[in-house]
Amino acid sequence: MMDLWPDEGCSDIYRSVKALQEAVQQALPPRVMMCIRDNTIAIEQFDHPKFNGCEIIP
Repeated sequence: MMDLWPDEGCSDIYRSVKALQEAVQQALPPRVMMCIRDNTIAIEQFDHPKFNGCEIIP
């Protein structure tokens, strides 16, 4: 496998995506959280395909 980013770059990308994920989770409206708790929807439905590249960076 070819390394596209140095370790430091990968760490930066990971931290930025993790921060985005946490911000989105904190901003979920109460109704969405209630649907998750009631098993109307699953948190896994919010999973996105994993990409190996910069296209995941907002």
